[in-house]
Amino acid sequence: MDEILHAGPTADVNGTQVPFKRPLSNIKYSPLIFLAMVLTYLLYQLSRHPAHQDELHRELLSIASPFHLDLDQKPSLHELPPARDLQRLPFLNAIIQEGLRLRNTPPGMDPRVTPKHRLSDVGPYKNLPPGIRVGAYVHLIHRSSEYFDDPLVWDPYRWLTKDCQDQSTGRKRRVLLAFSGGSRTCIGQHLAVECK
Repeated sequence: MDEILHAGPTADVNGTQVPFKRPLSNIKYSPLIFLAMVLTYLLYQLSRHPAHQDELHRELLSIASPFHLDLDQKPSLHELPPARDLQRLPFLNAIIQEGLRLRNTPPGMDPRVTPKHRLSDVGPYKNLPPGIRVGAYVHLIHRSSEYFDDPLVWDPYRWLTKDCQDQSTGRKRRVLLAFSGGSRTCIGQHLAVECK
């Protein structure tokens, strides 16, 4: 495999021929680019909303073993709070969900084909014949006033509920398609969610 990835043009670096990697080798980095884009957006939004920043800070300090950065000490993984503690923080998760809603993948259609041997209803379109290619632009779904109040406003509170029976929040979670859905769900979704 290395021969395939490294075959091709080379560059002279300090008298040594160093091969350029082909684009195939960069596939493993694409989730990192997505993660960097969402995290950058989250930091940007937190910088614009000091009250949200303060609330998140209070929530992070509330866990049993909060992370404290000591610039005089070399950080270690043992100083980080357990992932299960972070996953239980409602405001942190709301911030992440709102970031995924507004800064997910680039706008593109998620294509599907209507089932064979029967008519289909897709959204407002009724009785579509078999074999018709249809698609949903996740970018537009996430910005639809049908699912979200003030859809262009960054508001992590929209993901918080006082009780788990809130139908509006459940509906929002069903249309949060940052990783697509169904049989076309991103295979890296669980890894990305674990990174949060």
